[in-house]
Amino acid sequence: AGVDWVEMIEPAADIIMDRTASGFCDGCDVSVASEGAGNE
Repeated sequence: AGVDWVEMIEPAADIIMDRTASGFCDGCDVSVASEGAGNE
């Protein structure tokens, strides 16, 4: 499960960064990803 999570979160982080940079979501997706990764 850990490996699958890493494989999912890294490409997801790239998508989230792209969306945030485009103003798709002002930090909400980043917050969710950070919590999931264990980073407050």
